[in-house]
Amino acid sequence: MRTLLDVLTAVYFAPPMRRLCLVLVFVVLSAPVSATDLRDVITDVTITSWNEKDGLPSASVAALAQTTDGYLWVGTREGLFRFDGVRFARWDSFSHEPLPDAWVRSLLATRDGALWIGLTNEGQIARVENGRITAFKGDNGLGRGPVLSLAQDPSGTVWASGQDGLFAFDGQRWSRWGAELGIPDGLVLNTFSDHSGNVYAAMGAGVFVRRRQADRFERATGFSDVLGNLAETADGTMWVTDPTVGYRRLAESPGAASLPLQGRGLRLTVDRKGSLWIGTGGQGLWRLRAPGAPGATLERSVSVTGLLGDGVYSLLEDRNGNIWAGTTEGLNRLTPRTIEQVIDIGLVRGLQVQPDGRVWIGTVNRLLTHENGAAAPPIEIPLPSEARSMTVDGHGMWVAAGNGVYRVDREGRLTRAALPAPAHLDAVDALSADGQGGVWLVANQELVHWSGNDVRRVARPDAVREARVTALFVSSTHEAWFAFSNGHVVVVSRDHTMRVLPGVGTRRPVYRTITEDSARRIWLGGEGALTLF
Repeated sequence: MRTLLDVLTAVYFAPPMRRLCLVLVFVVLSAPVSATDLRDVITDVTITSWNEKDGLPSASVAALAQTTDGYLWVGTREGLFRFDGVRFARWDSFSHEPLPDAWVRSLLATRDGALWIGLTNEGQIARVENGRITAFKGDNGLGRGPVLSLAQDPSGTVWASGQDGLFAFDGQRWSRWGAELGIPDGLVLNTFSDHSGNVYAAMGAGVFVRRRQADRFERATGFSDVLGNLAETADGTMWVTDPTVGYRRLAESPGAASLPLQGRGLRLTVDRKGSLWIGTGGQGLWRLRAPGAPGATLERSVSVTGLLGDGVYSLLEDRNGNIWAGTTEGLNRLTPRTIEQVIDIGLVRGLQVQPDGRVWIGTVNRLLTHENGAAAPPIEIPLPSEARSMTVDGHGMWVAAGNGVYRVDREGRLTRAALPAPAHLDAVDALSADGQGGVWLVANQELVHWSGNDVRRVARPDAVREARVTALFVSSTHEAWFAFSNGHVVVVSRDHTMRVLPGVGTRRPVYRTITEDSARRIWLGGEGALTLF
């Protein structure tokens, strides 16, 4: 009985019309018939796609690489294309150096800035360096079959695999690693180097590994029907594609993934956050968060949720953290969303971020916490009246509500803050922690500093005597900044001395917010103005 590997190999190397027939038969016989399942969809990314209508002449993307100059390189049946994020340019449109006219099956961007190109015709490999091409053929020690995979190990050696086996480049010439060096004769679907310098070769007979600086390969697994792509997570675990459940640990038997799903795994890559991405042959793109951990979760993106096609034949994470997926229908970029929506919480009146990253949200009748990706349950605290302002200090948070001032400790307990007798404050509209255990307040439009048992009302200068306070902020140097409705800004130092800042230009904007950046510069934003002090 023919294995899945036999079928895929036949598809890879069949003439065009026969290849089409084989693909149709394979899809009809193997594709499950089921309704679309929209659970566990990848939702924290934005998917952007390109195909023929966007200037990519061939929709089938077989290989991807990004060189040190930032360009994305796309390998297709129509040859090699360079993508700058806007336009696709075929190699011969910007270079006078000829590139063999062939299907680009594999790409490798090496640490020295070069681009290596694996082609289908007679086992050719081309190296592009500083705009010049060096071509390698069978007379350089290579085989004559298509080059399916390229990899570079930590020593700088480039490895190539394909129909005629496994080859290594020593800087001058290619040498074949055959049966006498531990690699059985035949098709090598993929080669991969891990962070330790071990080199892997995936074949129908199993996966073979050459330990760092060893002189031969040894069998890592004896499993058959390995589709051949490998990846390594940060903990050193090796993962391999699986023809039944999409992926598994290299040491596991076929079909033994920790979160089994039906899927023909074709491509693997690990992103900078440690997630494992799996490109499948008809079941879309999968992402496994925390692979190997008890809390691992699997999400998917398919054609009905934004992906151009469900067959993913190339994967790449670029230097900006975007995931690129080449499919049978074109090129996809999955960009992590930097904005997360928090909805259905009511009218928001205040936001504060604690040093540990926890976000507090004040609404008209409650306080809520939000922690992105955190496993801890959110905290919800009912408020006696409307929250008007919030500020965080080293002990928790201050909240100005309609009927007084409250403290929220680190555990989320709410208590009313009692002023020392005989002080009394009504209608606290704004407050900001002073960084020394106290707080500045605007109460009944008075400027008040509360520190321990001392409650001090600070007289306004004449320039703002009748104006309303529109913003309050305390800087890292413990100065209190007040913006007023007539456009003036007043700064109160730690010893309660005041200075009125000069205006900017002929018009005084009314500032509504004040903040400080990491360089200790003060920014003021308001009606038609953004001002840097």
